[in-house]
Amino acid sequence: MNQNEYLKEMENNSSFCNKIQSLPLTSVKISQTLGQARQTGHIQSHVNELQSDIYNQGQKVPITVERDGKGFIAIDGNHRVEALRGLNKMYPESTKYLTVRAIIKKFSTDAERMKYQALANEHLPAKKNSPGDIAYHIRRLQGARDPSVPMPPTLTSKHRKYAKDLKAYINDVYSVASREVARIVNDLCSTLKNQKLQNISKNELEDMFIKFNTLGWSGRDDNKEGVEGWKMYTSARAGGKLPNKSVVSYCFGAKTLAQQGKVQNAVVVWDNNPLGKDEKSLDKYRAEVVESWNKANSSNLLKRGTTLVDKIFIAPQKLSQHCEEEGFYEVQKKNNKFIVKSIPKNGWQV
Repeated sequence: MNQNEYLKEMENNSSFCNKIQSLPLTSVKISQTLGQARQTGHIQSHVNELQSDIYNQGQKVPITVERDGKGFIAIDGNHRVEALRGLNKMYPESTKYLTVRAIIKKFSTDAERMKYQALANEHLPAKKNSPGDIAYHIRRLQGARDPSVPMPPTLTSKHRKYAKDLKAYINDVYSVASREVARIVNDLCSTLKNQKLQNISKNELEDMFIKFNTLGWSGRDDNKEGVEGWKMYTSARAGGKLPNKSVVSYCFGAKTLAQQGKVQNAVVVWDNNPLGKDEKSLDKYRAEVVESWNKANSSNLLKRGTTLVDKIFIAPQKLSQHCEEEGFYEVQKKNNKFIVKSIPKNGWQV
């Protein structure tokens, strides 16, 4: 049971308090299969937070349990059970930590139980579902063949629709920021059969580049006005326009506002929606993006010898063994022009 559900029941259901039972703490078991709704199991730092909260205010939100023989299994509230166990050890003379407030429920299917667990992780102090938790929940529901959850397609042509359906499902069921929705969808799509290209979110791409690059670029703060050195911008298709107008604007602004030679721009090319596509379509897309930057660099608006973009890197996205890509490939350059034909089509290791 989460905080919102608890408050709603307390406000609207006068008999709800009668459903809350004080169970002996020793009668409640934690199951790593039935009772675990988190990808990473219990988190000790959260247990510590709950111990402080329960010590000061008592256990407000009841856990949810299911009968198991003569005892119970915690379906929701593993962290609260662990917190109470810890308090019982710290204060063995106190009777406050010998029992746990609980609601007893019965679930007709595994899918019903999993759904309940997924939506219950919002008690206070909050340890809400992480993107990894949500992906974990959805995979469990898919494994249980829950009809309300989008199922992984067997055909590559259906991958893009699957991603769209997943996005709609996550937005409808979970409370999560839009940038995290993309991360969850990428996670779930990464294991699709016949998926030939890696789907990378912008945040993941930037994190990968921070670890890889030797330019000294260490994150978005380096892109701020007044910071000298290398700027890095991700270049993806936006509304069918190449190059991305906003990235052109960022590159132009960075060089305009800095002293000559004090700022250099790097662009990372990646396909931000590769589902259902193959290696050939990615090769074509990469060539189009790089060529579009050549045109931008040769604009009549620029002074002779001046370029908007100084380096272009290609993000690793091919998954097939015969053309696997490792690291970011730097596109070769001659006479201030990037050589499209230099981009490998059969993989690389950098």
